[in-house]
Amino acid sequence: MRTVAELKERWIAEISAIVLPTCMYVSTAREAEVLCGQLVEDVCFLEEVDSDFVDADRQGHGSTGVSGAFERVFGAGTRSAAGVVSVYARHFHRLGYLAIDRAVDWGPLAEKARAGLGDLRRSELEELYGEPSLVVDGRVGCYVSAEGWLYVDYQGPELLGPQELVRDVRVPAGSGFQLGGRSGGERSALGSFDDGVCWTPYGRTLVGGGL
Repeated sequence: MRTVAELKERWIAEISAIVLPTCMYVSTAREAEVLCGQLVEDVCFLEEVDSDFVDADRQGHGSTGVSGAFERVFGAGTRSAAGVVSVYARHFHRLGYLAIDRAVDWGPLAEKARAGLGDLRRSELEELYGEPSLVVDGRVGCYVSAEGWLYVDYQGPELLGPQELVRDVRVPAGSGFQLGGRSGGERSALGSFDDGVCWTPYGRTLVGGGL
């Protein structure tokens, strides 16, 4: 029989693998939510931690949950899957199952997002605000500090690498921070997800388009 330590070690390795090459494990947002949701519930059970914070996060993304919020805004496919994994990465880190490379003060980037973002490339953003603490699937830069998490969504690694354009900057749903505004629909259906997204002009042209 496996020991608790062996099980924990296996899950840490599995979570790290899912976060880095997400596209090798899941291809849709729904698949990502099922996989990560089960893992986080298992980890909470093993660590004897109440998982209410996970349920609250799902509700913060609206009535369709985390995967539904991303598919509505980013479209179906791998991009939405990476977005969902980035949400769960925050939970795995909180539970001690996902390490980050560095802490980054993302306050200046959040202030810039509130003031309005112009089009900029990933390399330009990182030159101004630093490299992210963690990158999910080469598509989502995660900036982590004592204040919480902030995400930057890129075009995608298969396109231009460091020269790829930034699509948006977002904060976790229900975090208390507000960067952007709703892109359409009713408040009751969308929760607080849309209020935490600030689009670049380029990103706004792709809302709902995936890729």
